[in-house]
Formats: sequence, structure tokens, C-alpha cells
Amino acid sequence: MPQDVRRSRLRGLAMAVSGLLAVSLLGIVVDTAQAPPAAAVQDPTVCQNTVALENGGFESPIVPAGRYSLLDESAVPGWWTNDVQNKIEIWSSGFNGVPSAEGRQFAELNAYSASQLYQDLPTTPGQTLSWSLQHRGRQGTDTMRVLIGTPGGTLTQSGPIISDGNTAWGTHTGTYTVPAGQTTTRFAFEAVTSVGGLGVGNLLDNITFGTGPCLISDKTVANVTSAGADAEVGDVLRYTVTTRNDGGNPARQTVATDVLDPGLDFVPGSLQIVNGAGTGSLTDAVGDDRGEYDTAARTVRVRLGDQGSSTAGGAILTGTSTTYSFEARVNQEAAATTILNEAQVAFRDDVVGQNRVSTTQTTETPVAPAADLAITKVLDTSPLVAGGPVSYTLTVTNNGPQPAADFSVYDPIPAALTDVQAQTTSGSCVVTGSVNCAGGPLGVATRPRSRSPERFRRMRRRGPRSSTPRRSSRAPPTPTSRTTSPPHPASSSQQPTSRSRRPSRRGRRWRGRTSCTRW
Repeated sequence: MPQDVRRSRLRGLAMAVSGLLAVSLLGIVVDTAQAPPAAAVQDPTVCQNTVALENGGFESPIVPAGRYSLLDESAVPGWWTNDVQNKIEIWSSGFNGVPSAEGRQFAELNAYSASQLYQDLPTTPGQTLSWSLQHRGRQGTDTMRVLIGTPGGTLTQSGPIISDGNTAWGTHTGTYTVPAGQTTTRFAFEAVTSVGGLGVGNLLDNITFGTGPCLISDKTVANVTSAGADAEVGDVLRYTVTTRNDGGNPARQTVATDVLDPGLDFVPGSLQIVNGAGTGSLTDAVGDDRGEYDTAARTVRVRLGDQGSSTAGGAILTGTSTTYSFEARVNQEAAATTILNEAQVAFRDDVVGQNRVSTTQTTETPVAPAADLAITKVLDTSPLVAGGPVSYTLTVTNNGPQPAADFSVYDPIPAALTDVQAQTTSGSCVVTGSVNCAGGPLGVATRPRSRSPERFRRMRRRGPRSSTPRRSSRAPPTPTSRTTSPPHPASSSQQPTSRSRRPSRRGRRWRGRTSCTRW
């Protein structure tokens, strides 16, 4: 088949014309060129001018479970301090009965002295940056403030004084616009008051400062039935989607959707979150966990990120990623086409107050033809004689590479033919204003052509004709009327000099071929 057929999305209509014959191949992709659907472009592919904190949850270095560590600032990625001993104090979740707000670790702002904890970041004048943090008192109600500005210069307080007790984590947010000429910006915290003195207290966790979230989503496909990039009807494909937040703030309300190509059937029970929050298998039903397959919309849907649920997407934090996968089976409609598939990840950008979408690149999977059917039509009666019988044989052959689930043959009946009958070696035939035969399955041809006839009876010309029979190499039967019924037996005085022999109804079946004859 021509290569351009591979992108045809038509379901099984092929026509092979011979004289008055046309053949419809049900379930077989046709030899018809069609423009391929446009492939989606991954968007975005890279995050531009991102400003983001490093190690905002104090997850590095790792502190043993149930303990704390006073670490030199050089051992804590991203963070610096003006503590008198240049120490940063990190607790693991559960130490002193305090759980982390996010992840497994958090920091105490005051180590050996009342000090600042800060990061210096490259910025672009005019950028609007957003910050958020979670704060908690240690022994009672502690207070602190956020300071932002030029390193070495005067830092300006951003937002109000932050105050929280020691029974729960409080969440606080704010924004900052980078002033003209400022290409490096310091983001700092400073203790104001602390129960027990400024050498203790003011616990911090889950800190962000920077530009909005920026999700980059990537999609891959693997044939789990057979190796290689191509597929055949019946193969199972596994699609894997990974989305990563390369922005400066969390992507919230994150939901991934994947509309299946018409050539794919979802494999029940295959949906799962491979890594990230909610890791594990998901059911296909709606409303009981983070994911489902919507049969009516042919859509896979997964709610990703921290705190995701059966009704809402969660948050993908800065610098983190999550992955999900599912499987789909290649169906007959995909034969000789290229299956296209992409995913979209919708999320909320709280920095600019907008809903945004990250799109994966489009995966392309070429599918081999399911079957390549050919038809021939042969006139078995020669010469044709008005009023005499005529026989045609039609043969349908499957040239592979796969069996055809079914097929049909359509042959309009010329006005000059009457008393048409038909039969087939595979399936059944109906005669109306045309001959319509259907059958299947039809295997791949492996033997030479053999004929098993379907027959149409009787042909005669329309309109008046001479009472003198047309000359031929043998004498035709003498017509007795202009009706379309078979002729009555001739009397002895009307006996023709020769008789027209009816073609044999004998025939054979064979794999991969079927035929019909009309007379």
C-alpha cells in the first residue's frame, strides 16, 4: 500500500472497480490519501526568566528521624545566615512533637542568636514575584517578618508582621515587584519576638519566592506487546506522562487529561500514578480516587500533586515532578494509520491569578495495515447472447498482512439483466437492485486462486428486438417472451439446434479468498 495510506483515519471503505463492480471492505483501511492531523507542539519546552528558591522545604541535608541538627550554612543548599556562629538549625518531622508542614524537615529561624535567614537570587527589573511560607511558634506565639531588597542595602518589609502560636502551622503570602536597576534580590526572614528569647523559636517550612509556576510536561509511548516503535492491531501501548514544576511557585489545582485517539481502546485497570503524591494504582471509576477513565468522553483524567483528591487537583511544588501512566489497545480503526496522542495538564497560577495549561509533545505510533483486500471480476460466458444465460465470477483476496474481520461486495445490476440470482462460498448474498454479498472473517491468502461461484441468472436486452436470433458461433435458445422469468421448455418444433449449458455450481473454499459468480 502507498505510505500515505498510513495516516488515513477512514474506517474500512475500499473500492475496486471492474466494469460495474464496486467493493466495500468493512473494517479494512482504504487506499485513500488523506492529510494527517496536526501534531501538538510541547508547550512550554523551557521556563523563561524563572526566579525560584533552592531547598525551600529544608529537605537537604537529611537529618535523622526524630532529631535536629545545627549545621554550618555551607552544608545547607541555597540558604545563608548572619547567625553569630553561621549555623542553621534543621529539625526532622516529629522532633519535640512538632510535625513538618510539608515534607519531612523544617527549620528554626533562631539558632544561636536573633538572625536573618536568606537567599540572594538573580532577578529582572519589573518582575512581579510572589512569596509564601508556613510559620509556627515553638513554645508559644512567635513573630517574624519578611524582608526583601538589594543585598548590602536596606531591606524593606514585605507584608505585615507574621504571628503564629505553637499548636498549628500558619500560611502567609505576599508579592514583590523588582525595582528598576535591581538585578539581584535578597529574600530574608528576621525574628521579631519569640517565647523563651530570640535564641529559640520561629519555625519555618514550605517556603517559596519567585515567579509563577511553570509546568513542563513530557509524554512517551512504549509497545508492551512487541518491541519497536510501530504497532499492529491488537497491540497494547503504554503511555507515560511526567510533569515537572520549573517555576518559582507551586502549581495548584493540577489536573491532567488525555483524550484517546479513535484507534485506541483503554485497558481497564491500567491507570496508575508512578511517582509523586498519591503513588499507586487507580480505579477507572469516577469519584473514588485521584483518577478515572471517562468512557463517554474517551478521556483519562488524573488529579496530581500534594493534597490531590477525588474531586480536586493538588499542588506540584517548585522543583518537583510527578508521573502517571495508562495502557490502551490498538483497534481495527487504527490499521494503516498513525496513532497520535498528547496530554494536557491544567493548573492554577496564584502569582498572576490565572488558570494555565501545559501540553506534552504528541507521540506518534505507526500501525501496520490490518488487511489489504483485492477483487477481480471475470465474465465466464462468451459470447453473450440476448435471451441466454450469462455468468460472472467475482473473487475477493486478502493480501494481508492480517486477517480481515469481515467484508462486503456490492455489484449494481445492469438494466439488461433479469432473473438475477447469487450465491457465495463465504457468507450470504441478497439481490435487490444490486447484488450485495457479505462474509468473513477472511484469512491471508496462501494458495492459488480457486473459484467457488455465486451466480446471477438470465440476461436479455431491453426494448424491442428482431424475431431473428442474433448470429453466434452456436445457436441460441429461441426466446419465448419478453418477461423476466426463465423460458418454458421448448416444444419439439421449437427445439434449438444447440443448447446453452448452465455453468457448474461446483466449487471449493480456500483460506484468504472468496468468490461469487452471477449468471
